[in-house]
Amino acid sequence: MNPAPDLCYYRNATSQIQTIRIDRTLEKVMFPGDRILFHAALEATLEIYSSTPNGFVQIDCISCLQLQVVES
Repeated sequence: MNPAPDLCYYRNATSQIQTIRIDRTLEKVMFPGDRILFHAALEATLEIYSSTPNGFVQIDCISCLQLQVVES
């Protein structure tokens, strides 16, 4: 049995429109300043793409472990 997914947070801090993807379970367009809370396994990876004149280019990959929301 898989453990329950953890709550994660990401914010598009750039001035560019981004598309984010997580292991075929989430795909979302993020406008500058957008924020998102989502559930994901900590082993998952958030892929970040930016648009260019020639299409989309992957600009970053972030481990969901780094995006985990921790209560204080």
